[in-house]
Amino acid sequence: MNGSATWTPRRSLTVLLIALNFLAFVVWGVVFWNEFERFRSVAGWLAGAVAAVLAWIGIEQSRKHELGSVLDLPPTRLLVGAATVLNLTGIVLFGLLRWPLHRIVVEAPTLADGTQITVAFGLDESGRSFRLTSGRVELPRVIRGVHTLRVEAAGLLPVERTIELGLLDFVETLELVDLAPAEGELLVTAAPVDVQLVVQPIGEAGTPLRPRIVPGDTFRYPLPPGDYELTVSAEGYQTATDSARVPAGGQLLVSFLLEPIPPEVPLRGRLSFGPRVPDGLEVLLDGRIRGVTGNDLVLPPGSYRLEIRGRVGEELGYYLTTPISIGANRTVTVDTTLVPVRLPTISVRPPDLRAAEYHLDAPGNLAARGVAPTFPVFPGEHRVFRILGPDTLVSAPVQVRSGQSAPTVVTF
Repeated sequence: MNGSATWTPRRSLTVLLIALNFLAFVVWGVVFWNEFERFRSVAGWLAGAVAAVLAWIGIEQSRKHELGSVLDLPPTRLLVGAATVLNLTGIVLFGLLRWPLHRIVVEAPTLADGTQITVAFGLDESGRSFRLTSGRVELPRVIRGVHTLRVEAAGLLPVERTIELGLLDFVETLELVDLAPAEGELLVTAAPVDVQLVVQPIGEAGTPLRPRIVPGDTFRYPLPPGDYELTVSAEGYQTATDSARVPAGGQLLVSFLLEPIPPEVPLRGRLSFGPRVPDGLEVLLDGRIRGVTGNDLVLPPGSYRLEIRGRVGEELGYYLTTPISIGANRTVTVDTTLVPVRLPTISVRPPDLRAAEYHLDAPGNLAARGVAPTFPVFPGEHRVFRILGPDTLVSAPVQVRSGQSAPTVVTF
């Protein structure tokens, strides 16, 4: 063999560069393999070609020269130099385009400490779980660019936000203040006869849900989480009332078993309705719905403020309010001729010109659709819900007085 066996600083530098380039290629291939997923096939063929060329040059040159002489050959230096330039270029580009990583902080001041939330972001579509500390949580560092975050928590509607991280946006805070509770579902069964069910939010007046339940059937209805009063009545049976708390995102089952009205109920009176009072009208006592006309009500003795109301068409309705006194073991019969009257109206003043649905007293009681509708209501305290979509709901209280000719304005 020919060539000098003397080891020189240039040969040492060449060996060092070979080792560093080999290490760099390992890092690119192992650590950042997912970054080049689209180019794996091309990268494999190129790596194989370069390896074959290097192997062929090394075999041919090792037959003619010593190892030290191989390091001095122009092809060797050319390949080492090219690999060095390629790795340095990759490092510079990575530093400019991908570094530094950025921080995202999610703040949810309305949630209690220790609440577990699931956040999906970046390539992790399934999401990762975090626990809030002092109303906030810091996500793993991410690269700059546009990211879509989806935040979920038990009993709340999911929230999705898109944020853009610029070169100098080292810390981005995502504040979630509009977390809305997920709807729950109320399930009601009743026996042994068909019953009239009345569901009304506790502490809120207005038109309630009034489905009829057949024994063996289950009434199902989605409701906002909260406390509700349930009243069931049937002819010949005692009216039953119960309260229920509908959980956010969960179900609540309430079962009623009505008892027949005994021949004589001590210390109870009866409220009945004569033939001149149409059946099916709502009956309110002291502002609370207790049943419908056509069914007798068994009540404790005392004085009450009786209201009877019901719709006739879109603008007219029956409406009667009068004080009554119920005596023990006595029956009070209301047999007043009811004349339809024009109902007072509510006029909506929305904050914008988007069309929406307007529900009265509870979501599900659709009153009107449009931008700024006007619709009739019964006198009393009401709450108007403005619904733009499944995740956008606002409400406002309103007091409507009897005999008022001008519309009562409700502003959102």
